Amino acid sequence: MIYRVGLTVVLILIFGEAAQPSQRKGTRIDTLTKIPHERYFEELFRRQPPEPLRSPILHPSGPQSTFPNIDVSRDTFPQNEPSIRISHKDPNRMVAAWRDFRTGVTPAVRRVGYSFSTDGGATWGPVGLLPLIYQGSGFTRNSDPAVCVDTGGNFYIATIALNNNNGDLKNIVYKSSGFGDFFDQAYFAPTDTADPFYDKEYIACDLNPSSPFVNNLYIVWSTSRFTRSTDGGVTWSHTVFTNGSSGFAPDLCVGPDGSVNVVALVGNGLWFDKSTDGGVSFLAHSVVADTVDNYAPHAGRGSFPSIAADMSGGPRNGYLYTVWTDTHGDADVFLGISRDGGSTWSKARRVNNDPIGNGIDQYWPWVAVDDRGVVSIAYYDTRNTPDAFHFEVYLAYSWDGGLTFTNRLMSTAQSPRNQPNGDVRFGDYIGLDSWGKHTVPVWTD
Repeated sequence: MIYRVGLTVVLILIFGEAAQPSQRKGTRIDTLTKIPHERYFEELFRRQPPEPLRSPILHPSGPQSTFPNIDVSRDTFPQNEPSIRISHKDPNRMVAAWRDFRTGVTPAVRRVGYSFSTDGGATWGPVGLLPLIYQGSGFTRNSDPAVCVDTGGNFYIATIALNNNNGDLKNIVYKSSGFGDFFDQAYFAPTDTADPFYDKEYIACDLNPSSPFVNNLYIVWSTSRFTRSTDGGVTWSHTVFTNGSSGFAPDLCVGPDGSVNVVALVGNGLWFDKSTDGGVSFLAHSVVADTVDNYAPHAGRGSFPSIAADMSGGPRNGYLYTVWTDTHGDADVFLGISRDGGSTWSKARRVNNDPIGNGIDQYWPWVAVDDRGVVSIAYYDTRNTPDAFHFEVYLAYSWDGGLTFTNRLMSTAQSPRNQPNGDVRFGDYIGLDSWGKHTVPVWTD
């Protein structure tokens, strides 16, 4: 089966329940003047109305999903590692992005595809590929997309760009002035030449109108390097460490007070780092979990952590939720909760509800919290599959701040992990966002 980005739309209502670093100007890529339009957009938007799509349904023996699965990428070539964000200004508008291999599978040629919805995810517009940077720059591949949106409804996609001429890696941030319909601006964000390892960047925006840092953009990547923008991505700060060590696979979110919250795997533990000055400096770390074995053997690699903040304004406003996979025994999804801004963390709670120690793997969780404080966690699950090398997607949701969860099967198909080959496969993570009564997991199918 060819891998697609399958998207399931879920309405939660149906469930019932240091010194400041100097700013340096980013390099804007003036796309419309430097590059012929037909070269810049390899798939030009045709301004056609979106059409409803449904993924082919495979009926496994056992539980079956009742939720419609929507093929967002609508392409016969592989896609993986999706990301999605919902606009808080207009929750019916959302953007999904993913690694796209329609320009090459063997060898794998990574590009970033994206699409948008204006009706809460029920239908999706034409698929586009983010433009490459030509004219001798050599950045002919991009990868690892991460989507965010500001309070004005402007969407951003952070990517890793690879220069085939010299192997250089850079952050490139694409910005849409069309509310996600198209991406017409692009800026280089700084990396750190002293640290050649660069992977899995993620981006977040301060969405609290009362925050002193509202609309700041923040990017973090391995090895816990961090940069910020205070002008919509045009310029970016020099890089800083979020902690004094070298963290792997970091994720971040912004709290309702404007605090920047980062989790990363450090050694055998899961660390939390926090900035209260808009990303200028970071406080001493706390430990979410001191012993984590995150390697999911049947996934073929480690599982990354994810973090989200309650921005609802409700009784749990400001709570932080971190999820990860631990394989002490079989691989399970665990949740840590902080009720004091990350200073202390609860004992880890198991999220998946299959029998403990049954040899079944759950991995690659992603967490989101909606405007009512409902906590949702999407993850891959092998409980119903014929072997551990196939997977389905489950969604766990909690109305009581993560104390109890209901688990529901989302995907209508059981997918093999290594299609079409080991270089492309199903990526390293899935995506999830939840706001305005829309809870939208997006995964490789």
